[in-house]
Amino acid sequence: MNFKDERNYQKLLETLENLQLSEENQKLAEEYLDMTAPENRELLQKARRQDLSQLDRNKVGKCRDYMGHLRKRGRTEELSRFVRFVAAVSGSTAYFAFILYGWNTDSIKEFLTKEQETAIRAEGIVWNNYGLKKAAANLAQNNTEILRKAMKLCYHRHGNAETLLAAMVLYNTKAESQEKGLLKKLLTKEKPNEELKGVINCLETNLVDSIPNMFTGAEPPKAEMDELMNYVRRAESGAFPERIARIIRGRKTEEYLTLLLSGAAFLGIEHSKKCMAFLCLAAAMDAESGRTTTLDVCLDIGGYKWFLAHVEALEEALPIRKEDYVLWCLKNKAGGGLGRMIRNYPGMIKGMLSEISTENYQYLLREVADNSPKLFQEINASATGEYERKMAKELTARYTVGQQEAVSYLLGEAEIDVLYPYIPKWRDTVQYYSYDYNRKLAGLLKDKNMQQMYRRSAVLEGMCLKISHFNYMKGTYRVVDKEILKEILTLFEEEKVPAGYQLEMLGSIYDSFYQEKQKTNFLNNCVVLLCGKREWEDTFVSYAKEGTPAVRFLCIRVLDVHFKEYRDILLSCAMDGSKQVRELLSAVYGSHKEWEPEIKEMLSSRKSQERELAVSVLKQWGASSYREAFEAALSVEKSKKIKTLLEECLGMERESDAAGPANAGEKSLNDLAREILKGGKKRKVSWAYETPFPEVHRQDGTIAEEDYLTAILVAYADMGIPGVNKDAARLACALQAKELADYVNVLFGKWLDGGAEAKKKWVLYAASIHGGDAIVPVLNEQIKEWPKASRGAMAAEAVKALSVNGSSTALLLVDQIARKFKFRQVKTAAADALTYAAGQLGITREELEDRIVPNLGFDEGMELTFDYGGRCFKVLLSPALELEVYDENEKRLKNLPAPGKKDDAEKAEAASVAFKLLKKQLKTVASNQKMRLEQALSAERTWQVEKWKALFVKNPIMHQFATGLIWGLYEQGGLKATFRYMEDGSFNTVDEEEYELPGEGSIGLVHPIELSEEELAAWKEQLSDYEVTQPFEQLERPVYRLTEEEKGQKELTRFGGKLLNGLSLSGKLQGLGWYRGSVQDAGGYYTFYREDGDTGVELEFSGCFVGDENEEVTVYGAVFYQSGTVKRGSYVYDTVKKEHQRLLSEISPRYFSEIVLQLTKATASSKEQLSYPECKNS
Repeated sequence: MNFKDERNYQKLLETLENLQLSEENQKLAEEYLDMTAPENRELLQKARRQDLSQLDRNKVGKCRDYMGHLRKRGRTEELSRFVRFVAAVSGSTAYFAFILYGWNTDSIKEFLTKEQETAIRAEGIVWNNYGLKKAAANLAQNNTEILRKAMKLCYHRHGNAETLLAAMVLYNTKAESQEKGLLKKLLTKEKPNEELKGVINCLETNLVDSIPNMFTGAEPPKAEMDELMNYVRRAESGAFPERIARIIRGRKTEEYLTLLLSGAAFLGIEHSKKCMAFLCLAAAMDAESGRTTTLDVCLDIGGYKWFLAHVEALEEALPIRKEDYVLWCLKNKAGGGLGRMIRNYPGMIKGMLSEISTENYQYLLREVADNSPKLFQEINASATGEYERKMAKELTARYTVGQQEAVSYLLGEAEIDVLYPYIPKWRDTVQYYSYDYNRKLAGLLKDKNMQQMYRRSAVLEGMCLKISHFNYMKGTYRVVDKEILKEILTLFEEEKVPAGYQLEMLGSIYDSFYQEKQKTNFLNNCVVLLCGKREWEDTFVSYAKEGTPAVRFLCIRVLDVHFKEYRDILLSCAMDGSKQVRELLSAVYGSHKEWEPEIKEMLSSRKSQERELAVSVLKQWGASSYREAFEAALSVEKSKKIKTLLEECLGMERESDAAGPANAGEKSLNDLAREILKGGKKRKVSWAYETPFPEVHRQDGTIAEEDYLTAILVAYADMGIPGVNKDAARLACALQAKELADYVNVLFGKWLDGGAEAKKKWVLYAASIHGGDAIVPVLNEQIKEWPKASRGAMAAEAVKALSVNGSSTALLLVDQIARKFKFRQVKTAAADALTYAAGQLGITREELEDRIVPNLGFDEGMELTFDYGGRCFKVLLSPALELEVYDENEKRLKNLPAPGKKDDAEKAEAASVAFKLLKKQLKTVASNQKMRLEQALSAERTWQVEKWKALFVKNPIMHQFATGLIWGLYEQGGLKATFRYMEDGSFNTVDEEEYELPGEGSIGLVHPIELSEEELAAWKEQLSDYEVTQPFEQLERPVYRLTEEEKGQKELTRFGGKLLNGLSLSGKLQGLGWYRGSVQDAGGYYTFYREDGDTGVELEFSGCFVGDENEEVTVYGAVFYQSGTVKRGSYVYDTVKKEHQRLLSEISPRYFSEIVLQLTKATASSKEQLSYPECKNS
């Protein structure tokens, strides 16, 4: 048995084990499924019935995995035998083995008999409520012979599928009796044939025997239960018996069984009076449970024609109140039944008008017009008014008080003033957002006959400060912009809404915004539209002091437009307690220097709020001009807060006086800080000052003012896209760096403690840029933790912030994350961050990566000294990037020795710690650079000669790499010469002659595909002679070339059909620098890709689900394409368009070889390859 056969056999054994077959069936399986023998279907007759529904769904579901395994490999014969065997053993319950969701049998029906397929399909339908409601259509089988045979294959212990199939036999038997006519059959009481009689008996028995199972709570006593069952057995007709109604009164029943049994009874209604009796009982039970399941299933299960053929019999027999039936007809738009009710019971319909919702009212009127013109004439006169009154009641149903007044207002029977007494109560009690209410308003907006009610309803909502509807005034959601705002104000003006209510409504809209930009735009629009409303003067004046903070803010803004007229009013607002309003007042007062006398007078006010505001305004106008006023105020000031403000102003003034020309730059920095804080921007960072910060000193030793430090934070907070801020950098230069680093570290801690809000992510940049080395490990730790808490976006932003820290340590960390990190989003961000950082420095990303390679303290001679005080030790970096330790006598030691008694304890301890750190850093750096050089080989990267020397000759780490590799001189992309860098600093050719490095040109790593067989062998021999071990596979690297067949193709199919573990494929590809493709519906992804320079490559496979990759997958084809042409992201279908695909022959031989090598490594664990592309469609 070969590997493939052995693997299939092993999977079969595992699958059969999960089916928990009986001993007889296990033996049957071994015989029937033996592929070395011809198929013998007669063996299946020996199968013993087994109900698979009782097995664990996960275990029995392994059948689907095995079937998929066979289907992928094209093992159709094995698949067909397996399906037939399971169906023979488990009958209808094979459904649980074959189908996960729904009841579609398309994938297996070719292997089954018609009756097997029907039984399995029925089993799927009966356990799905949606499937049951449309059972006749979903079963898609009308052959009664097949249906009868399928009944015998129902092995489920509950027999629900058998019940449905029996009903379907009867449902389809009607066609066989159609020639004689249903009426004649009923009159002659023709006896059905024996087979049909058995089916009828089966259905009747199942209906009766299931009655006890229908109750969800305590069952009725046995005697009463017998009475219920006998009622159906006797098929009693006429009015529903009171004795039966009394038994079920107050008892709840199970909806699923009602759905199944009522549906089955309705399908069999032409063949058994017991079916109608059961429907009567079920309908009565429905009423006790507050539902209409019986009627609902009758409407759908056999199709609308079947329902219409029997609906009159249902109307006559079912114990349902006619009023309830009318409501059901309205809900389901059952015009036929509703029409009969209208024709037969016009008085009842007329009396129900007040009970019917507005949603159904108009439909009812249309049906009345069609079925009873006389009744329509009677009610039409009052119909419009009745509809409007009904709508008004529904719109005001939420009001616990004043509903009648609200109804009168909506109907135009009362003016708006009747609402005033109730507005405060409605604001407190009415739900802020109601989908139903907004839906009704949207309907009124579209109805040209209901415009008055719409307008008044919108007014009522606005006065109650329930403003969500205004976002939908244009049909779909839209932020309240200037156009919508103008419509709202026009509507409210026309409806004579008092100005105060309108201002309060505008304040509520303002408070509903989350983004500061939206709030600012809204206020600006309000000011433009309101400043001309001079008739609102008194309201603006009163609400500038009495409204909510948002309303006060708005009124002050409007009054400031006419500041000459409202100077005294604006000045009288200085007592306002809102921080937001006070910042506005400071800006308003500060813009009116002509108010200087009033502001100076305010400085001596008895009210602290006015004094504080006066200091703020005078400070804006220049502290030096008010020194005398400030000193006088300070001498009598009692408030500590205002004293501090005054001292700050005087300190700023003295500093300015004392500094003279030498401090001109400092003065400009203070001006810059004040400029940054203009317009009340301090509030953006106010949250950070709820707890204290450490002091920060200037370079001259004086303490930096809080506003100065606040300006640095505001500079970052005010950026649309956070990043490096030049103003903040200027301000920071005047401060002691270590203390500023402590300051922003505290800021970062406060932000973290507050939940690290995304809208304040500017903190990441402020902390990283000014936090020095101390912030780097803190950020690194958060970058690791945030993705685990589903905050990958924040981690990605932190990586970008880390890249502008300024230290090589930070950039090395970003580089490390870009090469190896578990979460793709963060890994991608790290790569982007390096590009971003390089852009900030005006260099390429590759050049930045070169710059940040550390020397770890080694000099160009590869030496580093560790001082113990009394002794010194020399550490050399070997060509193998290992540390060699020597003492002062040049004796090699195994390791740096432990400190001795004669050593300086402090120096020795520091040296020991530094050596341990060096070993750790060397391991990381060597690993990163090895990976980077191998990627450079794959991506054909080259360096200009001088830059190559700076990196590989002068840097001791890269020097050791360089001596173990073969380099080439390239001109216009072509290899011109090859050489080796020797340990003594010279250069050597393949013939071991000295090579002189040219002054100009490009140098890159040579790929073996570029060398002739002779050159490759010669270089290998030279390295062997010098006992040089290459740091990674270069000369021994496998080479892959295009085949003749592939030259005209766009898809690389060498790996198509390979089967392997998804976790293995994902891990290896991502380890080689590939990225997982976009995550699509249900968390699945189906591609891997990488992009190098202008070329990208995408590998397609059968797919995995995020977090559940440990399953077998199939590799498909790979295509090369133009980089940057494929959109990537969550729930994006990242397909490479044909116009962006490239021919395989257009790809450079080196890049093609490297991609094939990577895919070879990634799929190395595959032991089987299916036929491709056939396997893609299986």
